[in-house]
Amino acid sequence: MLSSGIFSEGYFRLVTGRPARELTQVRAMTVDDLTSEFGAPTHIKIDVEGHEAAAVRGARKTLTRDAPQLFLELHNELISKDRGDPSLTLKELKSVGYEAWSLDGRRLADDEILKESIVRIVAAPKSA
Repeated sequence: MLSSGIFSEGYFRLVTGRPARELTQVRAMTVDDLTSEFGAPTHIKIDVEGHEAAAVRGARKTLTRDAPQLFLELHNELISKDRGDPSLTLKELKSVGYEAWSLDGRRLADDEILKESIVRIVAAPKSA
């Protein structure tokens, strides 16, 4: 990982092709790994600076089995600038039966979420 600068202490970016002296090695664990080690969560906060889809992918077993409520900060502009697809997080959530809500409890459509540079949402399993 590469430190992203002095004004974002503690923020790192996944990069390739940089000299080893510029990089910091970090241990990565999925939510599923953490759940198997520490037990089922009731709530999960995901704020991973553009890596939201990967975090949700790494939580599939937990989300399917335990259905915790999620609080997510989605970095749509950052993902787009890195030539990624901001809609992947929403697709991952749907694949495990989750839907997105505003912080005030209003159901959100994908286009409403994706138009924002950074947006905070709540995600929960769809009601039966």
